[in-house]
Amino acid sequence: MTYMKKIKIAVLVFLITYSFISNPKCIASENDKVIDHSRTHFVIVPGLDNIGGEMAIYNGTITRHTILHSRDAKTPVRRNDFGQDNCIEHLRQTLEPMQSDPNIDRIIVYACSQATAAVVHYVSEYPNKISALIFESVMASGNSAILKWFKRHYPFLSLLPFAEYFLPYFGKFRFPFYQPGGKQAILAAHKLPTIPIIIAHSKDDKVIPFEDAGIFYWAASKNNPEVYLIPVEGKGHTNFLEKGSEEVKTIKRILKKNNLPHYLNANDNVDINLDKYQPGNHHIYLKCEAFIAREYRMQVIGQVLTYGSAVALIISAYKIYSYIKHLYVKDMHPVMREIYRYFALMRLYSYVSKIYRH
Repeated sequence: MTYMKKIKIAVLVFLITYSFISNPKCIASENDKVIDHSRTHFVIVPGLDNIGGEMAIYNGTITRHTILHSRDAKTPVRRNDFGQDNCIEHLRQTLEPMQSDPNIDRIIVYACSQATAAVVHYVSEYPNKISALIFESVMASGNSAILKWFKRHYPFLSLLPFAEYFLPYFGKFRFPFYQPGGKQAILAAHKLPTIPIIIAHSKDDKVIPFEDAGIFYWAASKNNPEVYLIPVEGKGHTNFLEKGSEEVKTIKRILKKNNLPHYLNANDNVDINLDKYQPGNHHIYLKCEAFIAREYRMQVIGQVLTYGSAVALIISAYKIYSYIKHLYVKDMHPVMREIYRYFALMRLYSYVSKIYRH
């Protein structure tokens, strides 16, 4: 072999080696390919009174990316309706500009408590650019959360017949804009796009039952193989995900599996069996069907009450009209007419006062 050929081979080997070292994409597998993190954004949606999500925002629990590219979607305070129309509209004001931003390719939504309901409804209708959902204490139904509160504080009321149908209406004292027969996350779960949905829920949650998380998991996983339920032991309602915990490592592995920002380090990059976070308990499935059936019945009750209120309003208007009509009786002795008008006016005043008090 001549001297020049040796030089050419050496140069060729150097160029090939340098290209592999300088460009990791050449040796990365499909699951580990380099992601343009600057075009992926997190949206943190806290729950009632803007509680929840602090770990993800300030401590970067899930990934350091949450600090670099994240936005905080506040929840309405004055017109809070427990994850229904007002909360959805509030969320839309944050997500819609991001979904139309050409510099953003993917959006990961991290929601807590009641905010999960608003996220489910919004994403089921407008899934553009939403790449993953991380739910901390998912609220499958506001009615279920209200029933849980009554069972804890007034257990005797929850034992009354049909309590599950009338007790949620007492929640309107705390949330006047909440509609027990309105939108519930469990009824929109099957409409969510086929993206990773990670549900982390404490088994000791005293606000939203852990059982609701299992029910929501079943409803969401009917048409989506990438739904995961991560139970957490011995924690409270929100902010229970801690750095380095098994739950956080699991979330990172799921994000990595779907080529999303995860920042797994050497200690975290261990094989975790994700199958155990996709339970197949038939008992939960039966509860899910019963849960959904109850929410549909609540919607029927809500419609009946709405129509009933309209009918009552029409009847009240007719009665008021008849009382006013009696004030203008002509074919009567003048003295008797005045007496008749007096009593008709008193009846009208009494009826209007009764309506006003109610």
